[in-house]
Amino acid sequence: ASRDTSEITGFVLPSDSESMNFGFDATHSRSLGSTTLSGSLSDYDRTDFGTPTTGQNYTLSLADTEDFGDRKQFHSLVNANYNHIENFSAPSDLYHVAGSLRVDYSERLHGEYAISAARNTFGDAENDNLNGSANLQHQLFDSLTSTLSLQGYRYTSSSGPNEQESWQLGGGPGFTYTKRLSDSTTLTASESVSLTHTDVQNNGGIVTVIDETHSFGTGSGGSFT
Repeated sequence: ASRDTSEITGFVLPSDSESMNFGFDATHSRSLGSTTLSGSLSDYDRTDFGTPTTGQNYTLSLADTEDFGDRKQFHSLVNANYNHIENFSAPSDLYHVAGSLRVDYSERLHGEYAISAARNTFGDAENDNLNGSANLQHQLFDSLTSTLSLQGYRYTSSSGPNEQESWQLGGGPGFTYTKRLSDSTTLTASESVSLTHTDVQNNGGIVTVIDETHSFGTGSGGSFT
């Protein structure tokens, strides 16, 4: 636990804050996995340029990993998070659950599967996001790796009477061929084919997108988000 205080001077309207912070972390370790539960709570009183606010911000997280199966060929990871943030305009809540599973079918055939769901609310705005993917990878000898992938998402956003919904589904095969020709030369060739379908529907006018990401190009040809 901790207590923080701050004060900003030099302005006509005062700004100061006082908060009490609490946190915990508990882990249960097993021979084939572990479970961790953690959380934090911040209780604050704040004045921003003459506007007083009071509230609580808190988070709660749960994570679990496990290896199971008669050959321990299944490897799972599950995460669940909840965040609540209060501010002077409107409270925001974020719920997020994600799970992944890796399956070693054999020494040369592996599968990876993942799914995640998230909901973000801010006032009367709500965003829901569902993502899923499945990938199979086969290793033929030591040179050729073939893959088959499938991925998709469903996204909905609403703000008052305005709504937007989009979904996407796609996937395809691919391969990578690597051959060592000499101590200093390696030949690598790869190819992939993907077919994707995207559907977008809008109802109403402007929709508020919470924590929307943007990508910006740079003069050197790169980009940042």
